[in-house]
Amino acid sequence: MFNGVRKLQHFWKKRGEADGERGKEVEIFG
Repeated sequence: MFNGVRKLQHFWKKRGEADGERGKEVEIFG
């Protein structure tokens, strides 16, 4: 499961550059 989360982290980090709100979600999952 953590592997999947890591992939999502990378995905959301890229999106976070355009959407600050998504970046916050990455911190929560991180």
